[in-house]
Amino acid sequence: MEPNEKAARILERVARAVGATQIRPDIYILTTPKGTFHIDSHYIQWRASSDPVRYAIDFDHITCYRTGSLPWEEKIATALLRLKNNPEQFTWLRDYPGYMTN
Repeated sequence: MEPNEKAARILERVARAVGATQIRPDIYILTTPKGTFHIDSHYIQWRASSDPVRYAIDFDHITCYRTGSLPWEEKIATALLRLKNNPEQFTWLRDYPGYMTN
C-alpha cells in the first residue's frame, strides 16, 4: 500500500469518527458547538455560530511542527482530531483581525 493510500484511508476513518463531512476531495466540514470549521490541506477556516465573520489560519501556525512533508490527508486528519477534541483552541482568532477572511 502506497503512503498516500494509507493516509487517505486514515482520513476516511477519522472523518467518520468525528462526524466531519467531505464536500470536495480535499475539503472537510466539521460542525461543533463553537461553530463550523472548513478544513483543507493548507488552512482551517472557522465561523462562529454567533459571528458572520470567517477566520482562517494556516497549518504552520497551529502545529508545533512544520507540516510541509506530510500528505495532505494526514494534515486534514490531524486538524479534525484536534478540533473535535478541543474546538475552543481556535477562538483566539477573533482577537487577530488580520486572520479574517470573508
